[in-house]
Amino acid sequence: LKGEIQIFAGQPLISSVVDSQLALSQSFKHGAALLAYAEVAKWQKIDLPAELSSRDDLETFLQSEIARQPGLQQPMPFLLRGLLPMLKWHVINWVEGDSVHTHEKHRTSGLHGELREQSVEVFGFYSSEHHGILSHHTTDIHAHFKTTDANLAGHVDDLEIGPGTELFLPAR
Repeated sequence: LKGEIQIFAGQPLISSVVDSQLALSQSFKHGAALLAYAEVAKWQKIDLPAELSSRDDLETFLQSEIARQPGLQQPMPFLLRGLLPMLKWHVINWVEGDSVHTHEKHRTSGLHGELREQSVEVFGFYSSEHHGILSHHTTDIHAHFKTTDANLAGHVDDLEIGPGTELFLPAR
């Protein structure tokens, strides 16, 4: 577990930790211990309620969209675009030989930080049925992000959703 893989619209952006610094690569020549992906032929923009602002709110909303829209299945990919008030992130740099995995150790094993008022794209999956497989045991979302200038990318630990943020789900 050394780094994070993001692929947005077919373009890879691999983040890793090299000499305690963030390194980014736009090459497919990388391996992965875990890779979840989806090929979405067409995205459908979904209006977000004005009161939706947190990661928990997003989980609840995505769960309701699966129930409301026939044909949406779990795990369900989603895409967020916009200026987020806050996004906490990490890029994993797991200590070799450490076999005890916790969400906190994943978050703190490499680089981590917090963005404020940044334009980002977030690609993730929602599933209430894949804890410990696709997502951590305490959440229904596994998501990665990149800044719109592609100078930073990694795993999303938490986020706040601001006005104007756009949500896209697979078109039915």
